[in-house]
Amino acid sequence: MTSFALKIIAIIAMTIDHAGLLLFDDNIYMRIIGRLTMPIMAYFAAEGVRHTRNISRYMMRLLVFALISSSPVLLLFFGYNLGSFMVFNVIYTILFGVVGLHLYERYRDKHYKILMLILPAMAAFALKTDWSFAGVIFIYAFYFAGKDRTKTAVYFTAAAIINPAIHTALYLTERISYGKFVFHAPVQLGVLAALPLIFLHNGRQGVRAKYLFYIFYPLHMLVLWLISEFV
Repeated sequence: MTSFALKIIAIIAMTIDHAGLLLFDDNIYMRIIGRLTMPIMAYFAAEGVRHTRNISRYMMRLLVFALISSSPVLLLFFGYNLGSFMVFNVIYTILFGVVGLHLYERYRDKHYKILMLILPAMAAFALKTDWSFAGVIFIYAFYFAGKDRTKTAVYFTAAAIINPAIHTALYLTERISYGKFVFHAPVQLGVLAALPLIFLHNGRQGVRAKYLFYIFYPLHMLVLWLISEFV
């Protein structure tokens, strides 16, 4: 499967997820399908760090599209008690993961290297970005596993289990609130279904569409907002 094909799957899953969230009363089956998106994008973020010729330009591109996406996300989710998620969308989460890996590679001291990984994940959690620290950890898992499928399966599965475990604990202790959108821990384990798809990646780009996800992300938010408001 080419990179383009994987990204199309991620885009379709994301659209189904957000439609299920906003138009179909938080439909659990549509939400499960939506779990495919973040692992695929985390995988490509890790690949981006590994292969990009200019990491600074890559981070700047993420920041620009994160800012562009802020308004559509705010428009769509305005009125729903989602806190700063309305501003700090999933592209910020990807950016934190990329920044963490970039800083990790810059430092030689192992203590600083570990700290540079922890700080961006903590920032994502503190700002309540979409997918929070879990999205950052997913990126780390794919990056450090490299091309080893056994390591990829182990690292990513561990990250996938930690994610709902921590969020469930926080939810039960009422340290965080999800407002209308109740957290479903079993649904979050649906991210594991993305692994077989990622393992099908043949390393080829396929159709060149460098900005496809970045453009589609805010665009589909605007379309969903129009549907929710006027249909």
